[in-house]
Amino acid sequence: MLTANGELGIYTTDETENLLTGEITVEVEKLAVPFDPPPGRESPAFLKLAGTANFLYLIWSDGYAIRFDARDEERAEAAETFDLTPDAGSITRVQYMIGKTTLLVGSDTGSVQAWFPTRPDGAETIDGIVTVKAHEMQGPASPVTTLGASARSRLAVAGHADGTVRLLLVSAADEVARVSVPTGAAIEAAVVSSKEGGIVAQSARQLVGWELRAGPPDASNRA
Repeated sequence: MLTANGELGIYTTDETENLLTGEITVEVEKLAVPFDPPPGRESPAFLKLAGTANFLYLIWSDGYAIRFDARDEERAEAAETFDLTPDAGSITRVQYMIGKTTLLVGSDTGSVQAWFPTRPDGAETIDGIVTVKAHEMQGPASPVTTLGASARSRLAVAGHADGTVRLLLVSAADEVARVSVPTGAAIEAAVVSSKEGGIVAQSARQLVGWELRAGPPDASNRA
């Protein structure tokens, strides 16, 4: 959480139930994260905490990003800075894939990129981990307005400002399907259904669904 006065922290809760009374006690612990905005920058546009709370990403709309190593329960440290948009463009949406390790990054150029942490030989970061771009899936020349990830596999859905909806198999950098809402209005939200039986997209005045017949989770339609 980043407060209005610029304090950054990771909060965890611990619930304890009294077996005699049934009363539940909730304790909240805060891990303070040392953060001063880089010169010339205000608050980040996106804050993303990894699934096990070991990494915290701060992301600005121009692609500048800071990753904090939060594995030490007593102290978090800035581990690396990197650029999510080295080829220009602005970040419009950020979404975790299942497991909250891989970051999906949508931009105003219409592309969707997948980034995740790696541990290469010779890494110069304090924890030996480097966040790298694994895949890029170029879409229409229309900003990405929403991203949704499947809760079952590596499928994801991207909605665009021109009404386009794309189903992506991220592990293969593959566009499985492309559809659009009849009015061409900007997509405000899009999801893959819980059992991957369809995708649903919402614009300002429409809610549209399409049946999905997905193959194996990591199969590509590019044989």
